[in-house]
Amino acid sequence: MRFIGSKTNLLENIREVVRENCGGDNEIFCDIFAGTGSISRYFKSDYQIISNDILYCAHVLSAATVDVNAVPMFEGLKAIGIADPLTYLETADIAAQDIPVAYCTNNYSPVVEAGRMYFIEENARRRSNP
Repeated sequence: MRFIGSKTNLLENIREVVRENCGGDNEIFCDIFAGTGSISRYFKSDYQIISNDILYCAHVLSAATVDVNAVPMFEGLKAIGIADPLTYLETADIAAQDIPVAYCTNNYSPVVEAGRMYFIEENARRRSNP
């Protein structure tokens, strides 16, 4: 995911500035406006990372890509019969399930008078299901 203002294209330049201006014994790297976490991911093999951003989605992205260092095994999902979570999420017939219409459906699909069309109703309902 990329936002306007992404620093991905500046990673080598940032590394050079860090090398020139910070001593070699630093163990912690602070990514103050982390956004999608591209800088945190880039430096995670060299430093302990502290990242910060006001957006909750930035926290989720950092937790998933900076904090996690191995591919998730999804043991808890396998224990309840979901062998492949991605296939399950892509193919589950949620239209047949009685899922209440919730936030994503009301705000990001055409199901209500706002008529927004970020998601089709079926996909919005997937994101609304707790």
